[in-house]
Amino acid sequence: PRGPDEGGEWLAPGVGLGSRRLSIIDVAGSQQPQAGPSGRTRVVYNGEVYNYRDLRAELVSRGHVLRTEGDTETLPHLFEEFGIEGCLERLVGMFAFALHDARDGALYLARDRLGIKPLYWTQAGGHLLFGSELKALLAHPACPREVDPGALLRYLLFEYVPSPGCIYRGVHKLSPGHYLVARDGHVEVREWWRPTFRKDGQGWKGSPLPPAGDARGWAAAVRADLRLLYFEAIQLYRRWEMSSPTARAERADFRLETRGALGHREASFKRTRTRSAAGRSIRIRFFAETKEMKGPLLLHIDS
Repeated sequence: PRGPDEGGEWLAPGVGLGSRRLSIIDVAGSQQPQAGPSGRTRVVYNGEVYNYRDLRAELVSRGHVLRTEGDTETLPHLFEEFGIEGCLERLVGMFAFALHDARDGALYLARDRLGIKPLYWTQAGGHLLFGSELKALLAHPACPREVDPGALLRYLLFEYVPSPGCIYRGVHKLSPGHYLVARDGHVEVREWWRPTFRKDGQGWKGSPLPPAGDARGWAAAVRADLRLLYFEAIQLYRRWEMSSPTARAERADFRLETRGALGHREASFKRTRTRSAAGRSIRIRFFAETKEMKGPLLLHIDS
């Protein structure tokens, strides 16, 4: 996981977990890696679990003792109580995490339903390498560095490389709604969730949120998101389905003091102008900063 606020690591024979934390929830606590209730599990985690307060209440009712005020601690407790899939199906939010279980030596990598949080992995030099950013893998000398021509073509077509592909041959993105289990030298990727759309148009089956086609359900999802986010700026997109959450936030009286967007100098890009128009239509302050995608900025563009 990535972040500038603090770092931590945990090492055991044959396994190591490291974390660079961006402190959002329980800023003073919730250091990572974090141990489970029995001491047999360790987790590093990137993201936010929006329903963590409800999950904490459920765990306490089952006799668990929670020592922090954050969402990270719920993960190993849920795993030890319900197993990996029982843990995942209870989570509402955006997340990517790695969890090691010393009981059988298994390592689990998991990604949220829609893949909001990234997670890269590869097998190289007898090691399983993983991280929230591609740079974390490339720091290891055994990580593959050969560009995949097919992935490069897809990047030029779509401006990203679809999962489970990656710009480097042999490196993978864990697909949305999937988890990986590594045990005894064997690696298996399993699907734990997929959107199965209903014939009545009321969203997809198996979603923990209200139906996406229901305006009230959509508004509730935005409110649930805003309840836990600590920010003063929001990225504004030109497409209606991407800018509509910003409009919903304004209607929910969630007042943001600043808004930002990344523009482009090329005349062919109209995004900054259309984003500005979207900002005016929902009466927000809009700031555009134009940067060329070159030099140090390229280090932060994972594919």
